[in-house]
Amino acid sequence: MTPPTFGKLSRPRATTGLLHHRDYVPAYAHRLKRGSGTIFAYRLYSDGDVLTIDDEVFRKVTVWIAGALPRSTVDLRLGDASKCLLVFTHAGSVWYQAGCSGYGTSGTVRVEPSGRHFKITIHGEVTPAGNAHDRCGIEKVDLTLNAREIAFDDLTPWLGIAGRYVFDETYRRSWQP
Repeated sequence: MTPPTFGKLSRPRATTGLLHHRDYVPAYAHRLKRGSGTIFAYRLYSDGDVLTIDDEVFRKVTVWIAGALPRSTVDLRLGDASKCLLVFTHAGSVWYQAGCSGYGTSGTVRVEPSGRHFKITIHGEVTPAGNAHDRCGIEKVDLTLNAREIAFDDLTPWLGIAGRYVFDETYRRSWQP
């Protein structure tokens, strides 16, 4: 599992042209660009069963908070995207368009500095947005993780920069044609 990361990056944004479009890829909502604020990112990948083909899955949780890294514990409310934004996606790595994606609309994010690391606790509800189908409902996200800093230049497509292929962003390892 890739350790959670944080750094000074811009908040994730879904462009209006992508929302509710049949070709929208939910993993694209986790693409990061240089900018203001701080990002905490959780990435989970499972290879699935060794005897089953194409059952790999991923889960991505990306939290953007306005401003610099907090020096003391801070509790942020989800729902006001100008202060804190949570983006959530889960899908099959090869069946990414059948996945579910959305934004945190209620709940809290707690950021607790601990030396050079941060303890992040997320309790929230995610409202579906940008999915190519209507099978996704409101989901709960309850997650506690320890984050460490990573330089923007060290990000990979799995962690948050745009990949050459969709599979670069839905598989932990880089996919080569």
